[in-house]
Amino acid sequence: NGGTFSLNGRILPLALEQSEFSLELNEIAFEPSQYTSLALSGDLKLNRSDPGKTVISGEIRIESAEFNRNIDLATLVNMLVDYVFSVNRAQVALRKLPDIFLDVRLTGPRNIFILTNFLGAEFKADLSLQGNLSSPEISGNMDLISGWFGFRDRRFDITSGSLQFKPGYLEPLLDLTSETYLRSQMGDNILIILEATGPLTSPRMRLSSDSGLSQRDLLALLTTSGSLPGTIREERVGTGIELGEIPLLRDDSILNVSRLLRRIATIDSLSLEPVYNTE
Repeated sequence: NGGTFSLNGRILPLALEQSEFSLELNEIAFEPSQYTSLALSGDLKLNRSDPGKTVISGEIRIESAEFNRNIDLATLVNMLVDYVFSVNRAQVALRKLPDIFLDVRLTGPRNIFILTNFLGAEFKADLSLQGNLSSPEISGNMDLISGWFGFRDRRFDITSGSLQFKPGYLEPLLDLTSETYLRSQMGDNILIILEATGPLTSPRMRLSSDSGLSQRDLLALLTTSGSLPGTIREERVGTGIELGEIPLLRDDSILNVSRLLRRIATIDSLSLEPVYNTE
């Protein structure tokens, strides 16, 4: 932990809505958990802008933020369960807070990192915190600067991505495009594009390609060794063949996180090995 802060004003702990103060943060560093570190700067004010209305206003700048942890399936499930219950607990706790309104901007031009064994990404943030302490509303975007993720031992480079926060939504909306190259048995380099859109914990995924491979063959390239015996490449003019939504990855499939939680709650380990009938 480190950094400096300056607090000036009048604080009434039992009547915060009647308090007035200004708070200046200068690279305040702390670790909310053993896997997370933050450094923040900014200026906040609490004052009465209108008769009977107390507001916290100002800007918080994220100097740096990092989540760094190796995650396996069991850890991921536990994190998701903790997230669901922590949201419920937070909502109960927030209802007990005084009636103070919010007008705070949260920004970070870069250096917001998520680093795991299957995902590495750097973000920038421009968020707005409105509403009041008992019912805060967050809006804005966290946009990807660069990143990658792994799927079945394949590395996908993320070409664009964002998390959009909207008032009234409990989780952000994901919009991601990524790509990887695989080689078929015939020696063709195949560009595979994976797109994911929707709620962060249950996005809808689509695969497309610059080749004429069937949807079955394209999916098999990702879930097997990368070579398809007897694969026939259809010659087509142009690129960007749309393959449509893949049933295996749709949000009503086993890979939907909410259903995944229900199905593996009593299972110690789980593996998915797609099998295809080539006849």
